[in-house]
Amino acid sequence: AGSTALTPQLLTTSAPQRIRAPVAIDQLAGDAIPVTVRREGDMVALRFEWPQAVSAAVFRRAGHLWVAFDQGRRLDLSGLSATDNQVFSQPQQVAVPVGSLLRARLVEGVNPRVWRDGNSWVIELRAQTIRPDVPLAAEVQPISPQGPRLFIPVTGIGETIIVRDPEVGDEVNIVPLAPLGRGIDGERRFAEFELLPTVQGVAVVPLTDGVQIRQLPDGVAITSSQDGGLSLSRDVARREATFGEQSATGGLQNGRPFPMTQWRRGGRSNFYPERQTLQFAVAEATSIARTKPRLELAQFYFANGLSVEAQGLLRTIAIEDPDIANVPSFKALLGASYFAMGRYQEASDSLADRALDGNREIALWRGAAKAAMGDWNAAVEQFARAGEIPADYPRNYTTEIALLAAQAAIRVGDYRGAGEFLNVVAEGTPIESEMARINFLRGRVLAAAGSKDEAMELWRPLADGTDRWARIRAARAIIEEELAQGNITTGQALQRLEGLRFAWRGDELEFDLLRRMGELYLAENDYRNGLTTMREAVTLFPDYPESKVLAKTMTDSFVSLYLDGIADRMPPLTALALYDDFRELTPPGARGNEMIRRLADRLVAVDLLDRAANLLDRQVKFRLEGVDKARIGARLALIRLLDRRPDAAIGALDESNAPGLPVDLFDERMRLRARAVFDLSQPDEALALLSKDTSRDADLLRADILWRKQDWAAATGVFARLAAPLAAKPQLTDSEATTVLNWAIAASMSENTAQVVAIRQAHAPAMDNSPYREAFRLITNTTSGDLADLETLTQRFQDVQRFQSFLSNYREKLKNSQLSAIN
Repeated sequence: AGSTALTPQLLTTSAPQRIRAPVAIDQLAGDAIPVTVRREGDMVALRFEWPQAVSAAVFRRAGHLWVAFDQGRRLDLSGLSATDNQVFSQPQQVAVPVGSLLRARLVEGVNPRVWRDGNSWVIELRAQTIRPDVPLAAEVQPISPQGPRLFIPVTGIGETIIVRDPEVGDEVNIVPLAPLGRGIDGERRFAEFELLPTVQGVAVVPLTDGVQIRQLPDGVAITSSQDGGLSLSRDVARREATFGEQSATGGLQNGRPFPMTQWRRGGRSNFYPERQTLQFAVAEATSIARTKPRLELAQFYFANGLSVEAQGLLRTIAIEDPDIANVPSFKALLGASYFAMGRYQEASDSLADRALDGNREIALWRGAAKAAMGDWNAAVEQFARAGEIPADYPRNYTTEIALLAAQAAIRVGDYRGAGEFLNVVAEGTPIESEMARINFLRGRVLAAAGSKDEAMELWRPLADGTDRWARIRAARAIIEEELAQGNITTGQALQRLEGLRFAWRGDELEFDLLRRMGELYLAENDYRNGLTTMREAVTLFPDYPESKVLAKTMTDSFVSLYLDGIADRMPPLTALALYDDFRELTPPGARGNEMIRRLADRLVAVDLLDRAANLLDRQVKFRLEGVDKARIGARLALIRLLDRRPDAAIGALDESNAPGLPVDLFDERMRLRARAVFDLSQPDEALALLSKDTSRDADLLRADILWRKQDWAAATGVFARLAAPLAAKPQLTDSEATTVLNWAIAASMSENTAQVVAIRQAHAPAMDNSPYREAFRLITNTTSGDLADLETLTQRFQDVQRFQSFLSNYREKLKNSQLSAIN
């Protein structure tokens, strides 16, 4: 390509100029190009969202990342300012005469790799070698129309950007390229210029005056305007010819990893004699020299489409010669044979060796393995790096890879690319099952293009056909299309999908079917079946790439039930049963605690105390710490007391102890403990726990305890404090009237006549308007000794009952509000 004759006019128009004045960034026409960042493990990716196709150059120099494009636009870096990526500094756009240039300081050892998503360029930064996916040849041509030159055969050449390196101070000539992954593998230094290593594009540093970069139709030429031209010799040419092999040390040797034509050793007519020759070589070799002939036989089998036979030999080689298992070329062949056998995870693992990075053919098999496992994003990335399928592949490999590549292209909306891959299969005389897969995928392309009827015409015969792969997928596609068009209801779609779910098991189709059914069940408000189906998908396919996404969907849907009020429309026991069945979806932190709070409130409201207690008990034991744990522990203790389980109430308080509690929470927990101790028939211990608490709630509890002890004198004093705020009230509530009545009873039972008279004088008018009028008159008008005991009184007036003001106060609060409102 480099020796193509060129016209003088072309040479003149393609010759570059020296550094021109840069164009101010704010003067660049057009909308700014968004630049975003994504972090994934140890990798950080910069994404340049170009709306149209542009050429790019990417390389590292003097500790900086350089990214150049041949179109001049302002780069919107606002999305990167707050990124704590610890890999690169805040990037800066550099003003240049033409195009756009970005620079950022990189951490030592971190290097770029490049891929493209539509028109967007993506720069991946991680600890890796700096090598292009497709190394460009650099041909030394001592004789050419421009004199001695270095010629780089390539197409899609952008305009050269000439800029001064602010770190080094020299001039850098940057040539962006449109084809993905084309760059210079390793640094090359000549007398007049230096060729920088790049992962995309070409970068040249002139070392003398007169060096020129020329863009030609078939490549980039580096020449000199000085007399005699560049100082390039044939010795340099020979050195450059071996450069690629030297730079590949530790990885694949220069050339293809799977030279099928060479490995096949002729056509089908030669298969049996060649196999016999290779088998004889294995048999004749000594045990320590058997690896080489075995490997050649494995390569022969693989190149003839016999992956099982190749795999068996490779495993034997690895067992008897363990050192070879670490050789990149062996890993490549092992991974490809795993793929051809349908063992996709093992294939992906073998092909993932970093020593295999940067090879287009390896990217092809990596993409196929990822696609077969349903990791479509990774598959698309690898297929983009790979390009076309080599023409010398066996038909079974070509067919499988092309069909997977077509599916990956459809997934990302590249329907034209999908059509091209399908044509590759169609042109290879496909068998019936392959034709069924082609027609199904063509239907997907037609449906995406709006030709729904034509797609259905392809799918209907497939849905009734004999090929299981196409039958299940076509039936599913028909259901989805009829649902989208409103020809069937969601319930009908689910009924038909249920019929498909057991017809195909064990791969991404089953996962996708379960995921879709879960979505439809949720849309029908059938939350149990929706969550159950999604959970089945995640459980069966834990390593599937989209399982994490589906697990998040499950969690979000589950949380929404309890935080967005959906569960409030269910019967309480139904809401609780659903929660119990999917408790593992409760998220950590505030959202999960809020879910439990709301559900516990509902259960207490309908007197399902034991169920509410079980919820809070798990929260105390497994979810909370510190003050929050103590607060929920107090609520749990209250529920236990209301459920007449004082021992369990004490256990809840002990379990939730925490230092540094707010005073009000500390006092409340002490009152709950005192009530539990009292209910365990230890009134004196309970009173001791309340000794420092002067609150009204403490007096209510003291009154309970003293009433039960029949310590009427002490009870009279407590009731006096409780009733003090009521002296001036002409009208009393039932609760307030009860307090006054019980005060009068305690005073009468303690034979405190003066106190009884005082109570009558202060409260008789208000008590006459209460339900306790007769009882109050009897008690306050009876002389000492006429009121024999409390039992006599309660026999006469059924509304005078054992005093339980402390828990009654809590019950009143729960009647008017929720459990979570008490503290």
